[in-house]
Amino acid sequence: MSVFRTALIASFCLVLAGPVAASDVSTAIRTGACTGCDLSGNNLSGKDLSNLDLSTATLSASNMSGVTLTNSSLYRAVLQAVNFSGGQAIQADFSDANLSGSNLSATNFSYSVMVGARLDGVNLIGANLTGVRLDGASLQGSVLNGAVLDGAFLTGATLKGAVIVGASMQGTVFCSTMMPDGSMNNSGC
Repeated sequence: MSVFRTALIASFCLVLAGPVAASDVSTAIRTGACTGCDLSGNNLSGKDLSNLDLSTATLSASNMSGVTLTNSSLYRAVLQAVNFSGGQAIQADFSDANLSGSNLSATNFSYSVMVGARLDGVNLIGANLTGVRLDGASLQGSVLNGAVLDGAFLTGATLKGAVIVGASMQGTVFCSTMMPDGSMNNSGC
């Protein structure tokens, strides 16, 4: 095999092994979909990813600070250890998504759907979760200090070990909700 051919194959394999190229992220934005794609480890900081279908996509360990995901679908997406601080995800779908270990502080999730989502060990300090559907979601060991959960639905959610100090919970629905101390709250059933 020639030296040129070997170098060409090695270069091609190197490209396939690394994070998704910026042009691939741009293509996803332009086409409106990146279902099942792997965007792990990318710097997406400040990007507008609104109205995208990112269902079953993997974005783990990505820097998504200040990203906008308004009206986007992240159904069953994997976003473990993501920095999404200060982001916007208004009316987005995170159903059955895994956001465990992520920094979601000061992010606006107003009226999003997070049914069955895994939010274990997540930093939600100062996050806006107004009207969010968290039915069946797991928030074990998460920190929700100063978060706004007004009108949120926590039916069947698990908050065991969560830290919730100074959070606003006006009109929040609790039904079969496991509270931080392990007790069940059925006040909204």
